Amino acid sequence: MVVGCGPVGATLALMLARLGVRVLLIEREAGIYPLPRAIAFDSDAFRILQSIGIGRDDFATVAVPRIRLRSPWFGLLADADMRFERDTHPAQSTFHQPDLEDALRRRLRDHPDRIDLRLGTTLLGYEEDEGKLTVRLRGPGGDYAVSPSCVVGCDGANSVMRKAAGIDFRGRSYDDDWLVIDADNPDGGIDHVEFLCDPRRPTPHMPAPMGRQRWEFKLRPGETRAAMERDEAVDRVLAPWGGLAKVRIHRRAVYRFQARSASTYRKGRIMIAGDAAHVTPPFVGQGLISGLRDSHNLAWKLAAVVHGRAPEAILDSYDAERRPHARAMIDFARRIGAIVVPRSRLGGIVVHGLLKGARLLPTARRYLDQLGMRPPARFARGLFRRGSRSGRVRAGEAFPQVWLRDAGGDRVRSDDAFGPWLVCLGYRCDPSVMLDADGRTLAARLGAEIVEIVPAHARCPPAGYRDADDALEGRLAAGSVVLLRPDRVVMCAGTAAGTRAMLLDAERMMRDGTAETRG
Repeated sequence: MVVGCGPVGATLALMLARLGVRVLLIEREAGIYPLPRAIAFDSDAFRILQSIGIGRDDFATVAVPRIRLRSPWFGLLADADMRFERDTHPAQSTFHQPDLEDALRRRLRDHPDRIDLRLGTTLLGYEEDEGKLTVRLRGPGGDYAVSPSCVVGCDGANSVMRKAAGIDFRGRSYDDDWLVIDADNPDGGIDHVEFLCDPRRPTPHMPAPMGRQRWEFKLRPGETRAAMERDEAVDRVLAPWGGLAKVRIHRRAVYRFQARSASTYRKGRIMIAGDAAHVTPPFVGQGLISGLRDSHNLAWKLAAVVHGRAPEAILDSYDAERRPHARAMIDFARRIGAIVVPRSRLGGIVVHGLLKGARLLPTARRYLDQLGMRPPARFARGLFRRGSRSGRVRAGEAFPQVWLRDAGGDRVRSDDAFGPWLVCLGYRCDPSVMLDADGRTLAARLGAEIVEIVPAHARCPPAGYRDADDALEGRLAAGSVVLLRPDRVVMCAGTAAGTRAMLLDAERMMRDGTAETRG
């Protein structure tokens, strides 16, 4: 059972359905909230949605070419060039959330046999007796109870599920309120993301799909929500861009930033994800994206438990992997926030001056402009063989998605080419050659698809692909073998000679539900 049909909950339900799991998906509201909320998207988010069949053409997006931080005293502090693709998708974009939610709802309707979507339904509470869950619901027809095998709360920062489970939600709300304005601009508006780091009125400003743009204005002491949402105040803060005479407002709202993470993302058969588990300040646009990463990490583990491929202990790795990374993103956002929102003129001059001075050093300038402060998508511990690696690929990190060519010469993304479960991938080698009959039986028992990838100039192997752009060249040496989880995290890595050992490691991890050796 998934509580909450926002982007995180809907994505989780679709992933589970793809893996053969029946899902009860409940949502308190009867319809989609029609106004924009989250706005930032990156290549991780596009790649995750790709796994459930949703592409960039299915909802409104616009690629962001640059991200700039400007100081009122020192000018340009950082200028990140985002005109590149990562994992075959744009590195940074903005999107229209109602469009995305509509695309997800359409996709949900494609799975009537596996997804039972109940709108206008509220969670009242739950009881657990000898491992059996009984969840009480209130729907349009009255109160009733259901007994799911487990529940995932994706119901936002004020999560009823998290509160019912008694999970602490640690952190703090900032004292600052911000006025968010979404508007059309007939003159075209801005084409990049810009942070005006002025302590008098810090202002992020960015393009939005459908010819729109967004501003976020920090309220000053004495400014109230009611006053700042009026036309006079909106016209005043937009004066540098022509005021209300130059734009048509779609949304104006005051909200407060938060930086929080739950004490655990799992309590028995109850899990939480998205804003129910963590809330990130918006300076780095990672709030919703972190929630989508939760769904991607959790879905296959839940499916493994439901289908009897792994014990419930495997769900502990969801918390072990996702909670530290989500907290690192929160800390990253807070560090960027200290630059965007100086607490005083003197503090701003000092911090901005140090950053401007750092730009004089080529290495530091590249670090700033390439957003080197961003936490890498890499786990310190979890369901993978720690320390195993091959070339530049290490266990515990996401394997890059690349463009492949199949036997017919068609280009296909690697995630789409592979099946939905484990993948045993050999680079310039066929892992199956290293397996005897017992080894092939082991691979089949694990549901591991065996794939060979060769360079672009080579002949396409019978059970494999060519690396269309030689994107793996330099990352993997010839004869490398990597075992990928369904979420495309590297489970084990090594050479072809170690293929059987890697499969045995994977079998033990799936059997025990942990990467740690027991007994």
